[in-house]
Amino acid sequence: MSQIDEQAGSESTGDRPRTWLVRTDRASETVLETARLMSRNGKLPGFRETGATGELFRCAAFGKPFDSELVVRAEEGEGTGCVLSGEVRLKPALPWVFAVVTALSIWPGVLLMDSLMNAWFRWYPVETWVTYAWYVPLTVLPLPWMVRKVLRQSRASAWGHAMETREKIVKRVGEVG
Repeated sequence: MSQIDEQAGSESTGDRPRTWLVRTDRASETVLETARLMSRNGKLPGFRETGATGELFRCAAFGKPFDSELVVRAEEGEGTGCVLSGEVRLKPALPWVFAVVTALSIWPGVLLMDSLMNAWFRWYPVETWVTYAWYVPLTVLPLPWMVRKVLRQSRASAWGHAMETREKIVKRVGEVG
């Protein structure tokens, strides 16, 4: 049976990537061919060979709400075997889109809220700065906590999917010695 070691990155802050290790008696070329076959059979979503030194392939590590990528590397081990390591990396595009959309939605929200307050409540002041005084702090101050929660949730769910992928790879790669 394959020996599996797991190194978890910082779970509380997510400040460094999470990795896993698998020792196998198969050569890295054999592992790559197995991954290609798994991809063709639909068992390895987002598979792509990178051709980078030491890096075998990349595949999807689905997260909620932001997806990540599982980067699988191979180091030649003792004899004919190799040591596979997998690292989960957050895809940077969608978090940036989320941040820009959130930031751009605050400004129209102030104007909309001001017009609604003036239309519904006759006692509400006509000056727009009154709405800015309470609306902007109410929407901007919780953002750091919201971003932190969303990133933690994404990393945790992507890590779970990466561990499922690791188990699929271990099942297909075979036994040690």
